[in-house]
Amino acid sequence: MTNSNLVRQAVVLAGGLGTRLGTLTEITPKPLLPIGGRPFIAYLIDWLARSGAEDIIVSTGYLPEKFAELFRTAAWRDPYGKPVRVTEARETIRAGTAGALALMAERLDERFLLVNGDTFFDCDLPSVIGDADRLQPGAMLMTVRVVEDAGRYGRIEIGDQGGILSFSQKGEQGPGSINAGISILNRSVVDMIEAVPCSLEQDIYPRLAQAGRLIAAERSGYFIDIGLPETYGLAQAELPTRCTKPAAFFDRDGVLNVDHGYTGRVEALEFIEGAIEAVKAARCAGYLTVVVTNQAGVAKGHYDEAAVEAFHREMNGRMREQGAWIDAFYYCPYHPDAVIEAYRGCHPDRKPEPGMINTAIRDLNIDKSRSFLVGDRETDLEAAKQAGIQGYLYTSGRVDAIVGAALAKC
Repeated sequence: MTNSNLVRQAVVLAGGLGTRLGTLTEITPKPLLPIGGRPFIAYLIDWLARSGAEDIIVSTGYLPEKFAELFRTAAWRDPYGKPVRVTEARETIRAGTAGALALMAERLDERFLLVNGDTFFDCDLPSVIGDADRLQPGAMLMTVRVVEDAGRYGRIEIGDQGGILSFSQKGEQGPGSINAGISILNRSVVDMIEAVPCSLEQDIYPRLAQAGRLIAAERSGYFIDIGLPETYGLAQAELPTRCTKPAAFFDRDGVLNVDHGYTGRVEALEFIEGAIEAVKAARCAGYLTVVVTNQAGVAKGHYDEAAVEAFHREMNGRMREQGAWIDAFYYCPYHPDAVIEAYRGCHPDRKPEPGMINTAIRDLNIDKSRSFLVGDRETDLEAAKQAGIQGYLYTSGRVDAIVGAALAKC
């Protein structure tokens, strides 16, 4: 079994006043400003949950009751269909970005994600989490992105070994690397906070850089912040479209893993040649990756649904070690000839019916015009056809070859 140290907790810094947005934030905190009919922070939490965050703490300060209202009514799920816990940590004083962490120190995992609540950086977060496996105690990994004008953010200097050497002040115009608003740190970094209020940007990051304990994770991807009226307007125009992506759907047994016959237990997991590379290629092309699998082994008593979830977690754990990730798993445990009565019947999710695909399209806001499915049976292709997406039959060889061909046609 994999020994991956998956980062399962994320802290979202959302306590700022948003004064540069003027009247827009008089009665609404900046992260709750509407984008396409949804609060900005909802897009951020969607992304975190899909990337494996199971415990999301939102640090609030300004109009915190507005956040509480959202979290009472909204719900998020992880790639395995389990609810994601989203809670608040309210600042009792104006604590600053570092001080907010000090106030919630007892709630923090040994290693956690730290995310700015007013920026959205659509990088491949699972691969960043994989990079964090090399972090030493007291160190921090910071995502870095090149922008056309770094003057608004402050420029970052990166050394030959990937360490962040220094931060320049805002104002120096021209292209450069900036802090993209997503970091991974060990809880011991919080011990550096000696008094509150305290700023990460001014008090902690420079000290980490000077000590050689601040590592750059250079990534590309769509980036937007909503800190100014013009960038908020840009987010309104761009973000909903950017978050509507095509998907590469995969059948599971016989496509991603070797089908040993009712393969439902972790010890039977064996990847097919090129499967992990296929998932990675789809993600690099900007596709969501989704598994849709019939699991009649549950209906026939070979294993239970808990075993299916454990299998999927193990798949993602091993994939993440090689830079791949499945965004969502859907499975159908029903079968007309089930020995367990609760699972007996013709269910609309069981392929060749398209139920799982259609549910994923709704759940994940998928652009189905460029989506496709790879399966090893005609029932897979029929499900794809009924859902209105292209289907490709895998019979032998490397899975990434057929995915590459599918991507080339889209």
